Amino acid sequence: MARITAWRPLQDIFSTRREIDRIFDNFFHNQSEARPATDSTWSPPVDVVDSEDHVEFHAEVPGMTEDDVKVSITENVLNITGEKKTESEDSKDGYHLSERSHGQFQRSFTLPGNLVTEDIAASCKNGVLSISVPKVKKEEARQIPVNAGK
Repeated sequence: MARITAWRPLQDIFSTRREIDRIFDNFFHNQSEARPATDSTWSPPVDVVDSEDHVEFHAEVPGMTEDDVKVSITENVLNITGEKKTESEDSKDGYHLSERSHGQFQRSFTLPGNLVTEDIAASCKNGVLSISVPKVKKEEARQIPVNAGK
């Protein structure tokens, strides 16, 4: 059975950077002091479902519309890209904290050879991007008549 592999470029580097930032922040600042999230790197979680006749991808893209995401395929690699924009809010009174993720993202998946990449369908509803890739139809076994040799 072919496998679908998620490709997350630079994911380890960003994770290491965030961990180092956290260590330095804890060392140089009071640990109880809240720090606003300024890291604009994020990646939407994706579920991949392998059914009998197609493969489905479901990506969480809350607050985004079909115009905010792009789906493309190049050389059997499914690419999901987009940008979640920040909602600017002026806060002059009191403390303001923003923990919601935003920024550009890209997710890529190497597809197995048994999928029909020309017939991909994508839709976005209620903050979930759904992509369906049909599988190649299996040819039924058929009998081949055996003739007497000459």
